[in-house]
Amino acid sequence: MGEPTGIIWTLKVQVEAHKEEDAWVATCPALDVASQGDSEDHALEMLREALELFVEDCAEHETLWEILAERNLTPTPTSVRTALDEPANAEATWLDIPIWFLPHATPAQAAVG
Repeated sequence: MGEPTGIIWTLKVQVEAHKEEDAWVATCPALDVASQGDSEDHALEMLREALELFVEDCAEHETLWEILAERNLTPTPTSVRTALDEPANAEATWLDIPIWFLPHATPAQAAVG
């Protein structure tokens, strides 16, 4: 099966990574998701995967838009950005999480990780 067609919104979330004893921990405070890895890059990679799974699971349970709205993360004309736009805090670490808007999709079908 190929990549879905439709409009994609890239959710840009600020993330943090820090060392705890012998592992790196990466967190996304806006969505309360965390992961860990052997290095900072590995922890961020694992966090990206965890965030994509979080979005997919929320979409399947039809809670994605409710959860994003609770955290003021829903797409609006001012929140949708292009890759050329810089976040307000450009010095922070950011991850882009794709959320697909499929024509005539239910919320459970809307997010594809």
